[in-house]
This record gives sequence, C-alpha cells and structure tokens, in this order.
Amino acid sequence: MKFNKNPVRAVRKLVRDIQCLKKEMDQRKQPLPSTWDVNKNNILIMVSSSSKGGAQRVACQVANGLSEKYNVVLIFGSDARNCYPVSEKVMLRHLPHLYFDPSELLRIHLVKSLKRQMNIDVSISLLINMNQINLKSAQGERVIVSERNNPAIAYPEEFEKTKKIYAKADHVIFQTREVQSLYDPEIQAHSTILPNPVSVQAMALADPAKRIVNVARLEVNKNQEMLIRAFARFLPLHPGFTLSFYGEGRLKEKLLKIVTDLGIQDKVFFHGNVDNIHEQIADAACFVLSSNVEGMPNALLEAMMMGLPCISTNCTGSKEVIRDGWNGLLVGTGDVDGLFHAMNRMTDEPDLAKICRENAKKTAEKFRLENVIGQWEKLCDQEIKKRKV
Repeated sequence: MKFNKNPVRAVRKLVRDIQCLKKEMDQRKQPLPSTWDVNKNNILIMVSSSSKGGAQRVACQVANGLSEKYNVVLIFGSDARNCYPVSEKVMLRHLPHLYFDPSELLRIHLVKSLKRQMNIDVSISLLINMNQINLKSAQGERVIVSERNNPAIAYPEEFEKTKKIYAKADHVIFQTREVQSLYDPEIQAHSTILPNPVSVQAMALADPAKRIVNVARLEVNKNQEMLIRAFARFLPLHPGFTLSFYGEGRLKEKLLKIVTDLGIQDKVFFHGNVDNIHEQIADAACFVLSSNVEGMPNALLEAMMMGLPCISTNCTGSKEVIRDGWNGLLVGTGDVDGLFHAMNRMTDEPDLAKICRENAKKTAEKFRLENVIGQWEKLCDQEIKKRKV
C-alpha cells in the first residue's frame, strides 16, 4: 500500500478504489450488447485514456471501423469523459484508476477476466502502458501491440523496455518506417506499418483568411513557443495576419506570457478544445505543426486532407508524408528562423501555396479512413487464422 501522510485522504482514496472495483464487478453482470453476434470473431482494443489525443482518436476510429465485421470491445485506461464518437456496436469499458498497490496487478487481472468472459480472439493495444497490460493479461488470443511515437526521442528511458515488450507480442504495429527501423530484425519480422486513419468534416476554403493555425496539446513536445517566436518576426511583414492555437495543456500560461512579452497579444488567440475543429480551421491560410517529436501527426494529416497549405518540423512522421516544396514545407525542429522563412514563402508565393494544397490532398488519400480500416481488417483476419492453426 502506498504511504500517505494524510489518513483522511488515504481513507477517501481507499473508499474510491473499492467503489471503482465494485462498479467494475457490476459491469461484469451486464448482458452482452444486442449487437453482439456469436458467429463473429471478438476483438478487444485497449488505449490508455478516453481524453483527447492522437492514440485515443485512432482507437475509437479503428473500433468503429472493425465493429462492422467483428464484435468489438473498447477499453479505456481511465474513467474520463470520452472525447471521440464511438459506435453503438462497440462495447465500452473503463479500467479504474486505483490509488493503492497492487493496482497494476488488479488492472491486469480485470483485463484477463474480461478476455476470458468475452472469448477474445485478437487483443490490440495502443501506448506503452496498455501494451504491457495487454501482454501480461494474454489468455491465448493473438496479441497485437502498437507503438504510437518515436520512443528513442519521446521516452528514451523506456526505449529498451519497449524492445523487450514488443519481442513477446504476436504482432507489432508501427506508424513509420523510421521507428520500425529502430528495432531488432526479429521484431521487424513480425511487424507492420499501418498509418493513422484520417477523416475530415470540412475542406479548406478557396478564399482563405489571413490566419495561421496550430492544432495540438499545449505541451513541451508540441513546441508552440517556436511558432509564437517565428510569428512575432513574421507579423511586421504581414500585419494583417493572426495566429490561432486549438488545444489545451499545461503550458498555456507560459505561452500567454511569451505572447504578452512579445507585444502581440492582440494577434494571437488560444481557442482551447473545440468539437468542430475542421470547420474552425477551414479558412486558414496556413497550418503549422511545430512539434519536436511525433508518431504520425493526425492534425497534420487532417490539414493536408482538407487541402490546407502545411508547414511542419521534420519530426518523425511528418518527414515521411511531406515532400518539401511539393505538398508542404519542412523546417528543422526548434528552428525559429527556418519557420519564419517558410511562413513568408507560403504567404508570399501563391503558386507554391496552390501546389502544396493540391498535392497535400493527393498525399492524404492513402490515409483515408476506409482505406486504413481495410488494412486493419486484413491484419485481424491474418491473426485469427494463425490462432486457429
């Protein structure tokens, strides 16, 4: 049991743990959803939380897509509000966050029990913590783990651990060739590169406003500070432009202070999380991804599919989809000067912007939701056949 100096708080946390476990046990007594077909194979998908994030969005999209062919259970590793639409054909479950040890063992036991109860054929997990739980709770199903980042950069202290984890999986999904190449040949041999599925609800307007937009969490690795500083240099040359950020995060106050210190607070706007993001950015003159590290950036792919002129740092994922000067512009990570010049080019060279818009849409076609779900179905079918051998 974790030590807590405040006994009242400790009791409250213990009571909450008991309530969470009781709720989980009550869920076990619920009948299977009416859409559950005993003649279909059963797929489990696991992701660490139901909050906003690239992996969470992909988990919901894949679950929705696969539910047309299989019985699908989607497990979130927290009981937060779900931020993305989930089909009624998908059975939703939440793993309780427990304060007292052995919380991880209990979570593994709960998943193991669920796999037995649902007779799971293939279990798919996204993100390292759920990948570990997926493997440790295996009940004879085929286990697929998915790496959603570049671990050598995003969490180098965990990189060696991921190698051991992925070696035990039946199949590993990577998003890029670059990340796949970081692993031993034995792991690469039972792996696949599967892109993120992308769908958009609006297309870029033919007559854009003088707006530059960024869609990302306000966190260190997204490096919005780089974009703010580049925009402060860009603004005197293009005084009619504004900069809009969409997303929440821990760095919001720091970024607001930087904006104020630079004296551009009347030109920079923080809109937070919005539901209709594609409609919100459809009038942008340019989309900028300023990240230091990514897996495969969903926001960039969506902007490309919309037909927005895009600039991105050459982080993992971006440099595999953007050909500099053909379907977007690439700059070095952390390169404020390079981003400043790229923003000038995209603004001052309308022919370049037009070429990038048109080719971005062509590039994004291979990431279209229907195409990617078809690849997931093919992989699941292959693993189900292997299980039956």
